[in-house]
Amino acid sequence: METGGKWYGDLSAPKSIAGLQEYQAVQNFMSTPASQDVNEATPSDSAIFAAGKSAMYMDGTWTLGTDVSKTVPKNDIGTFALPGVTAGTQAPVFLGGSDLGIAKHSPNQAEALAWLKLYAGTANQLAQAKVEGFIPNASNLVGQVKVSGNIATYYKAAAVSQFTPPVPGWATVEADNVMQDLFAQIAEGKQPVATIAKEYDQKFDSLLNQAD
Repeated sequence: METGGKWYGDLSAPKSIAGLQEYQAVQNFMSTPASQDVNEATPSDSAIFAAGKSAMYMDGTWTLGTDVSKTVPKNDIGTFALPGVTAGTQAPVFLGGSDLGIAKHSPNQAEALAWLKLYAGTANQLAQAKVEGFIPNASNLVGQVKVSGNIATYYKAAAVSQFTPPVPGWATVEADNVMQDLFAQIAEGKQPVATIAKEYDQKFDSLLNQAD
């Protein structure tokens, strides 16, 4: 959360604790113990699903094609948005993607800026949405894209999404796998959720307010 121009961790708030406890319960009940780890590739969730050994998993639109197999035909795959706490609502989700930027000391900043404008421009965003199912980077473009029913669910979920704090320190959060470590510890359950939340609030307080 943001207060007075600074960002702080809010995992220790009652609603945050309740959400983390719910995540822990669902993860422990519905997932293999091997998934209680920071390694997101071993085991491969999409490979397990394609082999017919899992009923569902969470991932992006780009994995829909890798899920298809002789065991799991394309027509047998469906998508749904995560339900919210109140019946008939959706849970807010993270909306993000790769970070695009220009190196501070790049000798070709003008060319790099021109490329970024081209990549992030309307024409390319609509093309990527049409060909790959990616969600455009502007809400006014969403209605201009026709996608299949499965991908349309992702667009529906994006309507109630939230983004990461727009501060330089978030790059360190990602580089250090802070979020992966947090959820791995919650899933493992070796410490109380409240203890883990307090520890990571302190990490966020420091990382999110570090200088550029």
